[in-house]
This record gives sequence, C-alpha cells and structure tokens, in this order.
Amino acid sequence: MVGFLRKTVTCPKCKKQYPKSADLCPDCNYVFWGKQRCRLAVWSFIFGLSSFFLSILTAIPALVLGIWGLFYIHSKKGEFKGKAYAICGIIFSILFLLLHTAIYFWSLDTAPIPNDYTVADLRTVDTAYDKTYIELCRLSRSTDSLDESESISSNDKDWTIIREKFNSLGGSEKYTFDIFTSEFNDVVQRIWVQTIDKYMIVDKLSREEEIVDLSPLDINMNTDFIIGMKEVLTIATCYALLNVKDGDTRQAIEIITPVYVFARKLSRTARTIHLNMACIGIFNSSIQLANHFINDETISIEDIHFLGSTFSPLRDNEFAIDNMLIYEYIVMRNYLEDIIATNGFNNQLIYKRNSTLRLARNNYDKWICRARKQKLTKNFDVWPALYFHIIPEVELDDAIFHDTLHGWLYSIYNPGGSAFLGMYIPGYGPTISYFERERVRDDLFQIVLSLRLGRPYSLKARAYSDEYVIDVPRKLIYSPGPDGQPFTKDDIKLPINPDVLGLSDESIENTN
Repeated sequence: MVGFLRKTVTCPKCKKQYPKSADLCPDCNYVFWGKQRCRLAVWSFIFGLSSFFLSILTAIPALVLGIWGLFYIHSKKGEFKGKAYAICGIIFSILFLLLHTAIYFWSLDTAPIPNDYTVADLRTVDTAYDKTYIELCRLSRSTDSLDESESISSNDKDWTIIREKFNSLGGSEKYTFDIFTSEFNDVVQRIWVQTIDKYMIVDKLSREEEIVDLSPLDINMNTDFIIGMKEVLTIATCYALLNVKDGDTRQAIEIITPVYVFARKLSRTARTIHLNMACIGIFNSSIQLANHFINDETISIEDIHFLGSTFSPLRDNEFAIDNMLIYEYIVMRNYLEDIIATNGFNNQLIYKRNSTLRLARNNYDKWICRARKQKLTKNFDVWPALYFHIIPEVELDDAIFHDTLHGWLYSIYNPGGSAFLGMYIPGYGPTISYFERERVRDDLFQIVLSLRLGRPYSLKARAYSDEYVIDVPRKLIYSPGPDGQPFTKDDIKLPINPDVLGLSDESIENTN
C-alpha cells in the first residue's frame, strides 16, 4: 500500500528513481508505459467489490487472487503493474467478509421453546359444563331486556346513581344507610327489576358444581359479560342493603350469597385478567358486606351460621393467577404471530421470533412462580447457541428499558422483539399483590366470623407480618400491608364491633 502511494518509480533496468508520471527512463530509455496490468490483481479487485453482494462466494477468491497477484507482480521485477488493484481487492474482501459474518451472527435466532404452553395447560373441567360458559356469555349487557316504556337514557342515568352510591359504600370502613333516601330506594327497585334476568343467570350458575371459562385465545375477545357480572354485583349489594334497612336480613344474605358462590366457582377456571379481577372484586365487596352482617347485633346467630356455611375460607384454586398468566402468554404469542403473518414482517435482523418468545416466557414463568410461591429454577436461553454464552442472561425489564449493558446488547440484537414486548407485556406485580391482599382480607374475615360464632381462631398472618392485629380501641382488625407499617394507606382492614364480638383489650391479651 505504501508503494502504491509513493510518487516515484524504480526503473527495473537501471534501478534509478524517477517520477511516477514518467513514460521513459532518461538514463536507459526503458519504456514504463508498456507494462502489462496483472490479471490476477484485476480479478481480485472485481471479486472484492462483488463480495458486498455475494459474500463468501467471491470474498475468498478475491483474497486468494489478491495475495497471489502481489507475489506475482513482485516476482516479475516491474514487468507487471496492478498492485493497487490487488491491495484493494484484498481490503474489500476482508471488510465485506467481516461485514457478512457479523450480519450472519446478528441474524441468528434461538431454537423454538420445547413443549411450550398450549390450551391443554389451562385449567378446565368436564366438557359437560361447557354449557355454563354459554350461560355466562348471556350476561353481556343488552338493551333488549329494557321495558319498552323505559328509555335507554333514563336507564343509564339510574345506573350512574347506583354506581356512585356503590362506590361510596366501597370507600367507607362501615356501611351506612344514609344513602337510602326514598328517591334512591326507587332507583334501586327499578334497576333490580331490569337486572333480575341477569341475576337469575348468576343464581342458576351458582348452583352448578363447576363453571368453566372458555374465553377464546384472542386479544380482541368480547368481555361484555364481565360488565354484566359487575352490574349484578352492584345492584345485588344495594338491594341486599335495602332489605337489611327494611329488617329482612335473611333475605339480604340470600341475595348476596349466590353472587359470591358464583364468583368462587368461576374463579377456578377464569382465564383473562379482566375476569379474574372481576371475581376478586366480587370477593372484596361480598366479604365487606358479610362482615357488616356479622358485626350487626340485630342479626341472629342462626343467620350468621347460615352466612358462615357459604363464606368458608377461600382456597388456593380459587385464585387462578397461574391459569391467567398462561392464558395471557398464549394470547400474546398468537397476537405476535398474527402481526407477523399480516404484515409480512419476517426480517430476522430486526425480529427474532424464538428469542422474543423465550424472553416473554421467562417473564411469565417468573410471575407464575411468584404466584405459586415457588422458586424459578430454569430460564430459557435467549441467545443463540453459537454465542457460546459469552453474554449472560438478560431480564425483560433490562431488554425493554435498557437498564443494563446486557439490556442494551439485547435491544440491538433483537430490536423488534424488545419493542413488541415493551408495548404488550404489562407488569403483573400489582395484580398479584391485589390477589394477595384479598387473601389476607379473607383471613381477617374468617377471624371475625369465628369470634362471632365463638369458634377458636389464630392471628397468624399469611403475609406482610407475623400476626394480624385486633385493635379494640379503633374497632379494627388489620394487617399492616406490604410496607409492614400500621395505619398507612396500604393497610388491609375490616371494621369490627367489639361489643358484638365479645372483645376487650384484656381478652386480646389473654389470646396472645
């Protein structure tokens, strides 16, 4: 290369230096312009340029011809020219060979996930109960059930009033009957009549041994029946409280009981996150209403026993978090495949299908193990085998938000996959915490129920603290919540009536 850049040339005959532009040696009259260009060098240059498109097919020949051409030109003592062509051919072949090698390794994907989740991994029951899903879908909101004389706008206005009052009930520590004005009573009666068909569906399903959720594996599935579930819960709670106000406690318990039983049975196979949250919402509202009954001195002990027979402790299989996560993973995978098939986006430089699914699967398995209180023992490798594990494993958050060097490297390796996972996969931590909080709330409720019925109980806590706390002066039973500090916003608590439950500071000390 240095010789190529020099401005002088050596005469092969007399060995003296003369300007490169000279055609004739002034000392011995050797003709410079008559030198032939080495064909090896020329072909090296041509093959070197073409290796940009043909990669190794022409890069190796260009490299061999270039080296051969340099040696040949040197051996002929100036009879041939073309060193520049040979050198450029060698440089082009090496650069393009390295470029294509880098592109090849960049485009490598991992192997598919062996035995990946399928619909067979979802919880199910005997096919004889498939009819319950058909009934469940009948809860979808429809204006067909409205009386002809009732306008849709007035119905929506009534529902607005009902929801506002219901939300105010849920935000208070103790139910109050101050909301039951004559006007509100009329609204409750009207909505109850309009919603009775949906309530009867819930009542019918609550009598089934099993209820199955067969929601299709589609991100755009219809979830209108979940709205119907929430409507039934809302009006049933208000109507039950209206019966309590009128002195018919047994009727109130019988109204709310089918809704609670329905949610418990449905939660065992619930697939979608929305349906699971709806079931947990029913648990929450029903337990708070039942707790109100237990602490009401006017309610007979017979009615409390009847209530307790339905509100038994919630079981592990009634919190189908793992089922929900597996369903969400399958739906995400199907949605990703649809995007690729629809848009023809199959460039492995930008998107690595298998690596994307492996990273997503690792994330879902992590949440599943957390929900099951198990330790994650195995992660799927998201890097190709030819990388020889030079780069350590990467977490989903790192790949999406580039929190570490490994995350940055992965976002470069699989930019399309990182972007998709960042847009689609939510953080399930708050959802799992919400489920855990409701389990703690049920524990508190079971303690209150045992106190009212005079049964033995334990204050041992399942989470957040060693024991639950009965605070007689504040008339509360509570857990300090995730932060472990009492009397903060994340406390989980139920109001109690110490006089009805036979509690005093001394009795609590004796229990401890």
